[in-house]
Amino acid sequence: MYKVEAKTNTGFIVKATTEDFLYEMDKDKKLGTTPVGYVVVALSGCALMCVRGYYLRKGIKDIEIKSNLEYDGSFKFDIEIDKEITEVEASEIKEYIKKYCTVSQMLNKEISYKIIGK
Repeated sequence: MYKVEAKTNTGFIVKATTEDFLYEMDKDKKLGTTPVGYVVVALSGCALMCVRGYYLRKGIKDIEIKSNLEYDGSFKFDIEIDKEITEVEASEIKEYIKKYCTVSQMLNKEISYKIIGK
């Protein structure tokens, strides 16, 4: 389970902590990226870790994997692997990401909000 504590006092600057790491979000992008920026980074990181996991299961440890992820209302995600791959392998990797990328899975879940006043 992940737990995040977040706070904003003024403007659109939010400070959040999880697992003892501090994240600053800023709508104006002066102190940090926006919340959407963090989501896009998280999705990219999770997918690349999944591709790494796919290859580790095949006994391949040293392989460079890069991504270019764009979001403008929909995702365009290119993953570049430093080796020749077949269509079958590309399909297997896509399925592996779908199965194991928890960030991608989170983006498809319902969110339950509870609003509390003082």
